[in-house]
Amino acid sequence: MKILFLSVPFTWAINPETPPIGIADLSAVAKKSGYNAKAIDMWKYNEAQVKEAIKKEAPDVIGTSCMTTERFSSYKLVKWVKEVNPKIKVIVGGSHASCFPEQVFKLSPADVIVMGEGEETMLELLDAFEKDKTDLSNIKGIAFMKNGKLVKTEPRPFIKNLDKLPFPAYEDFDLKNYVNRFPDDTTNPKYKKLFKKLKGISVMTSRGCPWRCAFCSITTSWKRTWRARSPKNTVDLIEHLYKNFGIRMFNFFDDNFNVDNRRVIEICREIIKRKLKIYWNVQARVDTLNEETLRWMKKAGCYLIRFGVESGSQTILDNLQKDARVESIIKVFKIIKKVGLESNVHIIVGNPGENEKTINETINLIKIVKPDMVSTFGLFILPGTPLYERAKKEGLIDDNYWQKDSEPPLYTGSLTEDQIRMYVYKIQSSFEKGKGTLNYIKYLARNIKARINRPGDILKYGIKILKTELLKKPVASS
Repeated sequence: MKILFLSVPFTWAINPETPPIGIADLSAVAKKSGYNAKAIDMWKYNEAQVKEAIKKEAPDVIGTSCMTTERFSSYKLVKWVKEVNPKIKVIVGGSHASCFPEQVFKLSPADVIVMGEGEETMLELLDAFEKDKTDLSNIKGIAFMKNGKLVKTEPRPFIKNLDKLPFPAYEDFDLKNYVNRFPDDTTNPKYKKLFKKLKGISVMTSRGCPWRCAFCSITTSWKRTWRARSPKNTVDLIEHLYKNFGIRMFNFFDDNFNVDNRRVIEICREIIKRKLKIYWNVQARVDTLNEETLRWMKKAGCYLIRFGVESGSQTILDNLQKDARVESIIKVFKIIKKVGLESNVHIIVGNPGENEKTINETINLIKIVKPDMVSTFGLFILPGTPLYERAKKEGLIDDNYWQKDSEPPLYTGSLTEDQIRMYVYKIQSSFEKGKGTLNYIKYLARNIKARINRPGDILKYGIKILKTELLKKPVASS
């Protein structure tokens, strides 16, 4: 039996920087179990190319994902598969499918939905398909239609030991097709020049996050659990990519890399012990880091940490259930500067309780901690989050919203969309101004388009932003 794992087409406006790790994981697990499996990244495929690939590969089963932002591309992919060969079994996973299985079956001819973690469930489904079993009700963690009614089976427990999973099937992809954006992840001229010559890739070494941020969809898939590959197994993965693929730069896109600082230190020690000359960056929670951990990270090749700071207002942090204190953020950033690591601060605008005062508190925090980079975004409403439930109660959205082909909406319980976009600009521009006139001009030229969510708004907000700059007036709040 042949299995294809396909990424969803048309999900990137520009070349992605790394292969789709989710289907690479599933491909590796299927291969380890003896199946003829392959993962194909279809990000730039059109309908004709998708159908041609399916005809050429002639699979018996296809697995793909359905995430919220790409859900209609997922539905199209499933329909195209069935148009090529209606006998192909199509398995759909992903957070959106887990939240809205009824909608997935209504809007696509999928056969089965995997709800939650996919590896073990997928293997049981493949075994059932191979044996032509028609009763799937004993397989945990799935949804399917039976006699016109939705059937959801018992939830599947999470995999406790991630070390037992094989490394993702990076060999299924041509790594030359992916863009090296590591030079953009540093402000250090020496690193920028060096990184242009080296190969980089993203890796995931843990799953989940134990915190409870109101806007975060991670809990949709992982609840509030956190599991990780052991330090040795993590560095085994790094060394595998280092020796077999020539990778020298790594982006750890774990949801929260530093849940366990002892594990982080052991990973660093293992990298140093094996004399792996690598450069890496992580996404981490700022208030749980300490100087010992940061020094080990620096020594082992870490150059940048991305922090979801979200806001400089304690009121907003509390409303977002961040369980973080502004003073703790300031304290850790002093250590980050002392150790010599770069930082990228992520800020969210439009949070519950947001106003001019909280925006100014955020700007003030940025001025105090002096990060190397700032990335500012509007607050989007995502299914399965506490924010989503709040937005439903406030009449801002309902479950039917996701049955139309629209992007996730901005949360407008405290600010209008116009205010959110202008405050995004205000925060970002306040940071860029502090970097010098030339950098600020470059920022304006580069980000008028990038910081605005809808293409149709470019002219409207671009003119408004330029007028603000040329006339030296404060940014409008309404």
